[in-house]
Amino acid sequence: MNIVASVTHELPGRTRLKIHARRGNTEYFRDIVQRLSDCSGVTWIKANPRTASLLVGHTVPFSQVAAFAEEQQLFLLTANKVTWQRSLYRQVVENLEQVNVKFTHLSHGQWDVRSALFIVILGLSVVQTARGQILVPAMALWFQALDLLVKNVKHLDSEPE
Repeated sequence: MNIVASVTHELPGRTRLKIHARRGNTEYFRDIVQRLSDCSGVTWIKANPRTASLLVGHTVPFSQVAAFAEEQQLFLLTANKVTWQRSLYRQVVENLEQVNVKFTHLSHGQWDVRSALFIVILGLSVVQTARGQILVPAMALWFQALDLLVKNVKHLDSEPE
């Protein structure tokens, strides 16, 4: 099999592939949609032959879908950096969440990391303003503090009471 697909974007239950070798081949994409629909765990598929893109909704790990596709000789999934980047991103997020939980626990629920960062950045912006460094350092810090404040308010609004 010489049809190679690569993952270009992945979210839980949703994976986008590119199959560059079949760009513009409407029949191939129509066939792949029909045949991948038989794969257990695939809930929906959208194909765009013009962009060589295949978007797959799934309830099982995508590796199972890829194995099915390989068995059916639809495509062979190549290893790419998206998986590595995703796992690195996931690891960083999980570690930051743990830091946030510990920080919140240590402050007896009074503070979280976002609130502390807001105070630190706000303080740094005041120091830079006092030093007369208004245009670049102070403004950048003011905007960072404001951004954190807005995100924190949105985060609090989305939490159930």
